[in-house]
Formats: sequence, structure tokens, C-alpha cells
Amino acid sequence: MLSRRTFLQSTALALSLPAGNALCAAVNAPARLQVITDHACADGRLFRRALPLPAAATGVDAGTYLQSIADALRQQHFDILLGLSRNSDFVLLNQTACEHGYRMIYHGQHHYDAGGIRHTLSADPAVVDEVSEALVADQHIWPRGLAAAIPVLARSGGTAATATLHAAARRPADSQGFLLSWAFTRRSTA
Repeated sequence: MLSRRTFLQSTALALSLPAGNALCAAVNAPARLQVITDHACADGRLFRRALPLPAAATGVDAGTYLQSIADALRQQHFDILLGLSRNSDFVLLNQTACEHGYRMIYHGQHHYDAGGIRHTLSADPAVVDEVSEALVADQHIWPRGLAAAIPVLARSGGTAATATLHAAARRPADSQGFLLSWAFTRRSTA
């Protein structure tokens, strides 16, 4: 179980590391970023290992970390919340983020089928193009491409464009088969 203290420390640690600062500079803002990933499946573990900064692992039960996330959102401990998770975790995180003044700026569906994997991405048009390129470049290990695209995801302004692409990929034995990637940012008060 991820404690509130561990959660907040991982966010602070991420921003104190050179990679965390470089990531904030790459999104062209003093953004405080928290990445959440499901470590119960191979794709989530690969995503987490490829991140340029520490991530809070969600584990198997969203209820164990949801209150910590809600507290951090309410206290505005970070500007951007993004991750890779199961649909059930996304539903809870989406509701919690929206209740605390955040809005979705990116959404991706990653679904394995008989022909490989289908990615359906929604974001700004330029962001959709760049993330699509990253996913296709690393098609067999697409979570690594997604992790590399975090600076791009963080600068999305919304979900105005949608694209679907198919890539050859083998589903790992312990994969969920269907994962969601997402990013939320704090609504401006201006």
C-alpha cells in the first residue's frame, strides 16, 4: 500500500532530481508532475522502468492510494497527473481529479487483439502525432515509447483530436489486455 507520505515524497523527489527538472523544463512550465502506473502487469512495469523519474505504483487496489491522491490534488501538490492504468483505476482517478479542479488533456486506449495492439489517442493534434510516432517506433515495447512521450503529453491542451493506430505486438502473459493512459492538469483560475 502506498502511504500518503511515500506518495508526497515521491513527487518531491521527482522534482529534485535532474531528470525531474529537465522534464519540467521540457514542458515549458514550472509544472509539478506525478506519474501513476499499475505495476501488477508487464506493460505497467515496463512503463514504470522507462520513466525518467520515480512513479507512484498503484498496485492492484485503487482504494489503497486514492485518498492520498485526493489529498494531494486538493492541496495542489502537483500540476499534472498522468499515468497508465486499468480502466477501473482510471474511472476512480478521473472522478477524483475532476472533483478537485483538474481536467483531462490526454487519453489513450491500448488494446491487444489478434493482430497486435490498437492505440486510440485523444489530445491536441500535434500531441497525437508525436505520441503516435513514439508508440510506433517502439511497437513491441510501446510502454517505453509512451514513457518517453511524457513531456509531449504534459503540454497537451485538450482532447480535440483522435487517432487510432495498429501495431504488431505480442501481448505479455500477465498483461491486462486493455490499459488506459491519461493526463490531467489543473484548471486555470484565470
